[in-house]
Amino acid sequence: MTFRPIPGFDRYQVNILGTVRRRSTDKKRRVPEFKVLKGTLHDGFRVHCLNQEGRRCYTTDRQLVLKSFGVECPAYPPRKRNIGLIDPALKSNPGERNGNHRLTEDEVREIRRLYSEGGWTQRALAARFQVAQGTVSFILQNQTWKHVTQDA
Repeated sequence: MTFRPIPGFDRYQVNILGTVRRRSTDKKRRVPEFKVLKGTLHDGFRVHCLNQEGRRCYTTDRQLVLKSFGVECPAYPPRKRNIGLIDPALKSNPGERNGNHRLTEDEVREIRRLYSEGGWTQRALAARFQVAQGTVSFILQNQTWKHVTQDA
């Protein structure tokens, strides 16, 4: 697989599949050695930190391939479908399908009903259902348990 230098970063090279490597800084060696960079996975893309003369640049391997080869990286599908590359274990399951749930869907409906009738504070509801006040707040704002409706 052919590696090409990355413009603006003399010590780094990338191949068409997005593998990034850095040339060794040891000046005594006559044959240059390269270390393949792992990068970190962020939002389904591999991100690398490149250093050049004291400045850091965080960029995806996809962008580096585009910069060096002038074509899209074939290792990744378009951005819309890239969410599928994330480990399925990291995707959250909503509501009771989540193994860490503390409430049932009926309890979430009850929290929303009691709060809408008035007379209950978020703190009192949290104490009654043995959850944090922030959890009740998120439920009432539909930031969590969005799939639960009042009709049931």
